[in-house]
Amino acid sequence: MNNSKQIQKLRICLIGPAYPYRGGISHYNTCLAKELMKDHEVRVINYSRLYPEFLFPGRTQYDESAKAFSVPSRRMIDSINPFTWVRAGFHAARWKPDLTVVQWWHPYFAPALAKICSILRLTGRGKVIFLCHNVAPHEQSAVDRILSRLAFSCAHGFLVQSSEDRAKLRRIRKKSPARLHPHPLYDFFKKGEMTVSRARDLVGEPPGPLLLFFGYVRAYKGLVYLLRAMPAIRDRTGARLLVVGEFYEDRE
Repeated sequence: MNNSKQIQKLRICLIGPAYPYRGGISHYNTCLAKELMKDHEVRVINYSRLYPEFLFPGRTQYDESAKAFSVPSRRMIDSINPFTWVRAGFHAARWKPDLTVVQWWHPYFAPALAKICSILRLTGRGKVIFLCHNVAPHEQSAVDRILSRLAFSCAHGFLVQSSEDRAKLRRIRKKSPARLHPHPLYDFFKKGEMTVSRARDLVGEPPGPLLLFFGYVRAYKGLVYLLRAMPAIRDRTGARLLVVGEFYEDRE
């Protein structure tokens, strides 16, 4: 730490998914918690139920890694049980956070997050910031807009990760403070040093240019555009494409 400028130690409450849930937002929340824990007191309030099984289109919501990427968390929020929202809100308020950071990505969670954050606001427990992974869902309805406005009304300010999302936010909350912070790189998947040739051997790929599409395969991810571009890419570079992830769409 730079002795000429001491960092004020804060109590920071993070509300969002973490282990045992998988996916980018859970990983993001965990990365953020680990980084903030270096200088601050951090409490993570996690979900006890993220999505009901009948609403989840994939194989599993849970991280099945042999070695979990995790931080301690309190699994308190059931997305379909309002009693847990109240309990989580008062639990957070009793801890007296200076700052609460809410992971926001879909209006489905708006009722729960609005209740929790309204309790924090009513009890005067610090600032509430929404960290927006998607200001609006990729396929938005009128109900989604109403739910988003409900949740956003409880925030003191917002962090967004693209200029497009900041423009979307301005259409909903014109005067709310909003800062743009580009999406970070995830480096926690790196497991020691590995040469390019060794990595290619492990996945059975010959030498030459290689493109990687990694993650959930869903329509809004844009894989179709990459596939359409591949003939031109191959003609110019000879590159191969590797698609790695769980398919939520027809593989064909």
